[in-house]
Amino acid sequence: MGKGKTLRSDLRNVVLKVMTYFENEKKNRSYIIPVDQAMKRTAMATGISERTLRNIKQEVKKVASASSEAGANDWKREINHVDRLRQQYWESDRLQELNERELIISLGTDSESDTDSIFSDSESEISGVESMDVSD
Repeated sequence: MGKGKTLRSDLRNVVLKVMTYFENEKKNRSYIIPVDQAMKRTAMATGISERTLRNIKQEVKKVASASSEAGANDWKREINHVDRLRQQYWESDRLQELNERELIISLGTDSESDTDSIFSDSESEISGVESMDVSD
């Protein structure tokens, strides 16, 4: 990245995760994951799944092999394609993480709340009014 370039917030978050990872290694004076496990170290440091990292790596290899045969316009198109794929993988990974969090949260709320019991007691007293689902 060039001097004076502003990083997007998602990229800033990745940089912060990597920096925190290395600071933890420095503090502990040892590697969290052995150096010979580069994929696992990268996944742990960036917060990106190993599957996504493998996909990115494969796309970079495809671009590298195509670059020797491609002209300037083709090269730019390939770079844009890889950027779009990287963004898709990033978004997919983020959505998967959000879904996992939502699942964890929803599994923890299986008991009837006080508001549910209040509504169920009073709903029979009002005619012509349907109850609303307030569980969201």
